[in-house]
Amino acid sequence: MAITTSQLQKICTDLVEVLKNQLPDNDPDLVELIGQQYFMGTLSRMISLSKILDEQGSSSPELSRQDLRFNLTYPEDADLAEIEAIRQHAAVLLGKCLDALKNDLFN
Repeated sequence: MAITTSQLQKICTDLVEVLKNQLPDNDPDLVELIGQQYFMGTLSRMISLSKILDEQGSSSPELSRQDLRFNLTYPEDADLAEIEAIRQHAAVLLGKCLDALKNDLFN
């Protein structure tokens, strides 16, 4: 069953809300901007890679040919350290969600 764009957007919106609750001392607009880009970009690439794996069967995809990196956009006057901290928190949150999903699937 394929995930729809609206479902992906709902997941990202929910993750951003959790991230905003975890980072109450940060600018909520900046957390939302960075979080939405990070979650959407990462999950979109994971879905694309999953489709490639399905199409290729058990063979490994050529990761060097995949566009797995993306840049975040942010206001010119934003604090780069704050942006990096938000991105790192987003990565940890997404990792925890994926671990929980993996544990539910395999236990």
